[in-house]
Amino acid sequence: MDLSRLVLAQRPSNHEAWTSLGRMHERRGEYSDAWLCYDQAQSFFPGKPVRDDFRSRMEGDMDGLGKTTWNPPGISQRVDFLRKMEDMASLEIEEGDEDTGVIEIEDPLSFIEQLIVEERFSEAFFKSRRLAAEGNDGALEIYEKLRKRMEVE
Repeated sequence: MDLSRLVLAQRPSNHEAWTSLGRMHERRGEYSDAWLCYDQAQSFFPGKPVRDDFRSRMEGDMDGLGKTTWNPPGISQRVDFLRKMEDMASLEIEEGDEDTGVIEIEDPLSFIEQLIVEERFSEAFFKSRRLAAEGNDGALEIYEKLRKRMEVE
């Protein structure tokens, strides 16, 4: 499962892998993680409503016990998930000499733009999606552009 996450962190547009990972989580009873994977899959391939199908299963008759109330994970769980994916997508920066220090960028949108310039698209994708989940409108625009770009690849 860790390998699947690592692969997806580097290639987040692979909706089939997201769907498979969601199924693994669902079989293990990890419903919040399953929903997050299905949500990611459906965001890249809206024609295949895996997230909506999962929600229907969750709200349907589970094990003959009647209707079960289920809610998708909250914003904090989504942000936590995206932060983990962002960390896996991050390239390790080797320590350089003192003259080539890393410049910290205060504005997260500027940081995302810098990641794009450096062609670190996976990391920029997850960071923009996390910021969008936190309510940053500018990040939502960047996320949509990156999503469309990754669909073409």
